[in-house]
Amino acid sequence: MMQQSYYHISSNGMYPCSMTSAAHAKALETWLCPVCGAPRPRTGPLNIQIEESQPEDSPLSFVSGCGVQLVHRAFLHHLGAENVERDLQIGALYNEQGRPLANWVTLRGRAPIIVRGSQDVAYRECGYCGRHSYFAIGAEYLCPRPHKDSDIFEVDFNGLVVTKRVYLTLDLSTWPQLVAKSIPVLETPLDSLPVDLLT
Repeated sequence: MMQQSYYHISSNGMYPCSMTSAAHAKALETWLCPVCGAPRPRTGPLNIQIEESQPEDSPLSFVSGCGVQLVHRAFLHHLGAENVERDLQIGALYNEQGRPLANWVTLRGRAPIIVRGSQDVAYRECGYCGRHSYFAIGAEYLCPRPHKDSDIFEVDFNGLVVTKRVYLTLDLSTWPQLVAKSIPVLETPLDSLPVDLLT
């Protein structure tokens, strides 16, 4: 049975950045899993130095090789300060010269979710760090329902999911690089996997 919709907001193109080699080496010693190439579970806010002077035009981007998302402060502001403080962990972003980028931050979600699909499903738990990785195509949906006390959720490598309450406060016409898609919450997954993949 279909329940209330959420909204998946993502970039309409690929605008990745790259960590400097020194930053990448340090990350492997601390928070970056050497096997699955993503932040280890329970990693908090991240400060990252990139090779570029700043990210490309889209207000949502990411750092390739580690899956950490980047967001422009102007867009972050429109998500609501209270929502951001409660639901996201924000870190600093530095350019190739080591200078902080005032208009950009890194983000990580406090309440993990998986946006699921119905075709070409791949799911595994990293044997090194225990992180859950999921990929699928087909119609997007959530299962189970996200944490009821949160309004913003990070999607691995691919934008944010927000509640209808937050979505209705956004004017995405001012962000032509972003697309939004309504996604339902289903009681039964379509991928033949267990309902809760994160436990």
